[in-house]
Amino acid sequence: MGHTRGMTKGHAMAERVAKITISIPPDLLVEIDDLAAENGESRSFLMREAASHYLTARRDVDAAAARRRGVDRALELLREIGSMPVLDERPSLAILRELRDNDGFLDLAPCDLNEAEGPPE
Repeated sequence: MGHTRGMTKGHAMAERVAKITISIPPDLLVEIDDLAAENGESRSFLMREAASHYLTARRDVDAAAARRRGVDRALELLREIGSMPVLDERPSLAILRELRDNDGFLDLAPCDLNEAEGPPE
């Protein structure tokens, strides 16, 4: 595989590039060449830009899908939590205040969960 340095809009490319051969329908090549000529760019520059934009868009799609899977999993966990039995009937704000006031510990009174005992004294 050969390497070459190219020129783009009067600026020397700072990195080496690989030369490749691709097959493109003739009408698409005409559009590429017309756009390159309109913007004073080379066909190679336009193809590099197109490939770069395509890869960025694919990464964005993949990242969005991963985020969606994460949200779906979080929703599934919330549904699981919502189906669990309620062990404390107090409003959540009252529980959070108690946690804050007791360095993260709840004062658990004995409850009717299989005759459970309260916290050690």
